[in-house]
Amino acid sequence: MTGALVNLDLSPLHPTGDEPVEPMLRALSSRVRATLLDVAWRQWRALGAPVVTTGEPLRSLVDAEALILLSIRLVETERRLVDVLGWWSKVGSSLLSVQRLRNLSPSVHPDAAHPVAPFAALAVAAGDRRWRSLVADESGKAEAWQPRSGKGTETVRLHDPAALMLRLRAGCGVGVKADLLTLLLGKAGRWVTVREASEWLGYTDAAVRLAGREMGIAGFIETTGSGPAQYRADGHRWAPLLADSAGPAFTRHPSEAPAWRHGSQVFSLLTAVLAWADKPETSRSRYLASTTARDLTQTHRRAWEWNGLKPPDGSAYRGGDYLDAFDQALSLLIDWVQYHA
Repeated sequence: MTGALVNLDLSPLHPTGDEPVEPMLRALSSRVRATLLDVAWRQWRALGAPVVTTGEPLRSLVDAEALILLSIRLVETERRLVDVLGWWSKVGSSLLSVQRLRNLSPSVHPDAAHPVAPFAALAVAAGDRRWRSLVADESGKAEAWQPRSGKGTETVRLHDPAALMLRLRAGCGVGVKADLLTLLLGKAGRWVTVREASEWLGYTDAAVRLAGREMGIAGFIETTGSGPAQYRADGHRWAPLLADSAGPAFTRHPSEAPAWRHGSQVFSLLTAVLAWADKPETSRSRYLASTTARDLTQTHRRAWEWNGLKPPDGSAYRGGDYLDAFDQALSLLIDWVQYHA
């Protein structure tokens, strides 16, 4: 989503001090975890997974690799995700980009050497040999997952409008071109620069520039005639093709279809918050927790800013006061995720 940044007027709720912050961190961890689980289940449902979940239809496009990484991160909390990942390794691993998973993995799993190894092992066992390079950990063996046999579909179903990325990959092949088209359609006609597309998708500038130039030659997208390369896609031109089985979202105005919401960056921030809040040493004092909150804000500013939000200004708060501003800003982001997921 694009637009003007939302200015958050966040005044401290508590006086600066050195009070323990365990209750706040426990509440924060609980809400973040519940939100991420809800988003994961709703996105898997959109991809046809054999799950039962409540919630409205998705307003955001599913970023396939970001969903895989998020689900792996949440397995310890929700073991049923192992069954879903096992199902996907059989029916959908060929629609995933191994290289893009490599590129995005450090942002969601910064402390894990080989987080994708268990899923990669399942994909290799299902016959997708592209994943062999990700199977082994440092000892040469992947962590074993044992999914239960399920009653899921034996083929991929990509009729939900939110599954656009995987639908385009199924029709055009896994790679930069399908993902760039997904991004441009998800931006509803907005011009996107090479640098933006590169950062948002996790590809190199050179790969995006080559894909954009060739797609422009083919007439799939519009490109700028001079100056720095920019791209956009006309949703109206693609609507007849996409509406065949994608449902009513592509028969309405393109701005009403699921949008690209930078899920990878949001998941990166929220999983970092989980890792922080679950560490006992972070709850020693408000000052120490506030320092960590400032670091998280600085490291993950894009999760807010790329979605039209603005995190609290660290220079406006002293000492432990920043912790309250961070808590409120994160609560607003969580509300935003729950609505726009």
